[in-house]
Amino acid sequence: MNRITKKDDDNIYRISGFTTRDELIDKLAIYEDLEEELGCPLEKLIEFSKQETVYTKLGAFTNEIVLVDFNLGRIHITKNRDLNDMYLLYISDYKKTWWLKEDRSE
Repeated sequence: MNRITKKDDDNIYRISGFTTRDELIDKLAIYEDLEEELGCPLEKLIEFSKQETVYTKLGAFTNEIVLVDFNLGRIHITKNRDLNDMYLLYISDYKKTWWLKEDRSE
């Protein structure tokens, strides 16, 4: 991956490693298109992948991700490591049927 931004010593992101401003805009546009298509901010998906538990209308699920299918916009998870208890989350349903926090405050 070719980075365009870099953190400096003060943990502030700086722009570097690109030849034109258009290159930066093009890269940002790709990520924004992906977020729009998925219906969920990418940083929330990264946060989701680090969670121990995801909260749904059906209760809390241990976050054992089996499959993330970005083409169909869904995540397969299991509850308590039981493959017979498979559950399907739609990425676009973030904040509608599933949350990262139990109190839904995100």
